Amino acid sequence: MFKKDFSCVWLVLACLSLVSLTACSDDAVGNPRSLAEPGLPTDASGDGLALSSQSDSLVSVAIPYAGGVMTVDFPVCNTESEGRVEKLFLGGDKYGYDRFYKCEQGSWNETDISATCDTAGVSVGAICKRDRKNGFFYSNGAYSYSSYVFIYAGNGVWEDFDGLAKMTKECTAENEGDKEKLVYGSDDNTLAVYYKCSENKWTEIDEPTFYCAEDSASVGGTCSVEIDGKMAYYKYENRGWVKSGYDPELGFCPVIYKTYFVSCGEGSEFDCKVDEYNQPKLRESGWVNYYCRAGQWKQSNIVPNQYTDPRKEGLTDMEYDVLDLPKEAKVGDRVGGLLETCWYDVELYTIAGWGVYDYCLSRNYYRYRENGSWTLETRSEFEDYLSSDHLGCNAETEGEKRYSLPRNDEPGAVYQCVSGYAEPVEYIFNHYEKK
Repeated sequence: MFKKDFSCVWLVLACLSLVSLTACSDDAVGNPRSLAEPGLPTDASGDGLALSSQSDSLVSVAIPYAGGVMTVDFPVCNTESEGRVEKLFLGGDKYGYDRFYKCEQGSWNETDISATCDTAGVSVGAICKRDRKNGFFYSNGAYSYSSYVFIYAGNGVWEDFDGLAKMTKECTAENEGDKEKLVYGSDDNTLAVYYKCSENKWTEIDEPTFYCAEDSASVGGTCSVEIDGKMAYYKYENRGWVKSGYDPELGFCPVIYKTYFVSCGEGSEFDCKVDEYNQPKLRESGWVNYYCRAGQWKQSNIVPNQYTDPRKEGLTDMEYDVLDLPKEAKVGDRVGGLLETCWYDVELYTIAGWGVYDYCLSRNYYRYRENGSWTLETRSEFEDYLSSDHLGCNAETEGEKRYSLPRNDEPGAVYQCVSGYAEPVEYIFNHYEKK
């Protein structure tokens, strides 16, 4: 099986949803009734799942899972539904994964995801690609998936994909470093795989590694190449090429979670400057502000102080950072500097529910010392704070509020003690916009 796993966590919650897969379609047949029943036995034969009659059209099926057994209403498995495949999602809003069940000779049996691949009118050598939810729900709004590829062997059989099946060239010391592209499937359903000869064996590589230089030195960290009549763009990130979006004025935007920030001058010259990690260099006034998110440039209304404050002109970053530190303070007081880092499309949870925010935080924090000066907060000072029980809640503190300090990559927050736990009520930003 050709598999790419993007999983993070494998957890199961007691919640189910059922999707019918007739041939290759993913048409929903409704939400089934599901109950956790730890005492319900499974089929002793092991050939199928325990069944009980529900109606003429539905049958209750016992599904074993980590916490016991669940009962799910499946369509009746009979001659009319022979071969039908149902996709069952076990999970909730944050965690879950897919299972598949096939109607075979009157019984629903757990099967492989390849059973969802159609066989009607399919030619030998055809490709079937499938994605399967398999665990963690990321804060940016997407489950993790594993990707699978199968190739049709005929007679109703889908086999695990072997990318080297078409390779006829040997990998030897004489052709060390050679690259090969192999294409499987036909028409508009094809799959290209790429290999490099390394140490006498063919090693799979990704598309940009095949088309682009081995490193970024000769191309300045970017790669543009025409593939099958379309332009593809890549940016060299963390010792590898990353697929990117591209705009002639804004530049490359990698399809990764890291955020980029661009400021463009308005007027006759559309001049843009990009810096990583939301830290563009100071430019003249009249900014149009963009940030890079998952391969797309998006306009931003939230901008770091240093790009809009006229006082920054002529000052170094550190000179500007300390301009507004209070003249009077108590020993141990903590204040953020003026330099900011901004974060975009961040999903945060409060008691009121989830929300998506753009926000800016101070890049540096300062502590007031006994000698009457402000100096940068040390790592150990903040670690000591984190190790303290500043969010401790118990029965006696029910309803009380707690506070957490912001840092350069995480907002502060106001918490309320609810049933012994500190629940976030609101967040503390320098400035923000809720979407």
